[in-house]
Amino acid sequence: KEKKEKKGAREGEGKQVYSTSGTSTVTLRADALDTPEVAAQKELFRQVRALGGDATANARLETSVGDLDVKLHCGACPKTCFNFIQLAKQGYYAGTTFHRVIKGFMMQGGDPTATGGGGASIWGKPFEDEVTGNPHRHTGRGVLSMANSGPDSNGSQFFVTFGAAPHLDGKHTVFGQVVMTQPCMKTLDDVELIPTDSGDRPRTKVVLERVDVYRDPFASLQGGAAAKAPKKKKIAADSAEGQERRQWFSAPQPAMANSGSSSVGKYLQQGAKAKAEEAPSKAKPSALLQTLGAKKGGFDFSGW
Repeated sequence: KEKKEKKGAREGEGKQVYSTSGTSTVTLRADALDTPEVAAQKELFRQVRALGGDATANARLETSVGDLDVKLHCGACPKTCFNFIQLAKQGYYAGTTFHRVIKGFMMQGGDPTATGGGGASIWGKPFEDEVTGNPHRHTGRGVLSMANSGPDSNGSQFFVTFGAAPHLDGKHTVFGQVVMTQPCMKTLDDVELIPTDSGDRPRTKVVLERVDVYRDPFASLQGGAAAKAPKKKKIAADSAEGQERRQWFSAPQPAMANSGSSSVGKYLQQGAKAKAEEAPSKAKPSALLQTLGAKKGGFDFSGW
């Protein structure tokens, strides 16, 4: 009898089990229970989320055009920020390019294949959006947000906005903001004005040379040692998964012209342009932060 019960348990793994209502299902999996490592990470994310706005990280994106200093909203979206920080610390982003630039809209990067269909999270698989309860939106210039290929499909790709993009709210996780100092604003201006081809690829490469993390609340909570993350997996651009993601992973898309819709516009015809004609916006920098970034050791995080 005991052997039959064990056999039945094994046969039940991976099968759908219908509830009494007949309308919902659950899936039994052999790996349904969290491993100690996953449980520890969940607890870490809970602690960081509990800190709210006090849980922030600071990083610098060094590009071939100029630097972008960013503040990460770890308390609002801990899993997304943890993923970005760990990829940065592993050097995953070093040497990648911003493969897509649309004037008046955004610059997109974080894909080692530079195709729009590559890249992976620190866990080697897509992870969920963190938009529910996240107060941050695509409200203006310098917003740092995750690119994706649909709901809960985050990997390594991200984008930085050149202007407000409210049609992306609730669809892409906003996890940071560029610190709008004069040097950072100049970098955004210079990238935005680079000529692009019909596929929105810059004719002059914009290389993300490295990402340095200067403050990490995850590491602080663990006494200076960041949570151990599984070995990352790269997704080949020509693989089935890469091709499927690239169908609109060259996303996000500008809002549909003259539609007044909140649609992401992921089904725009290939090669169609919807670039804004306005010149780059000029946000007034904080007087305290105008000289930030002149030296790596001279950061004043009090204003971030």
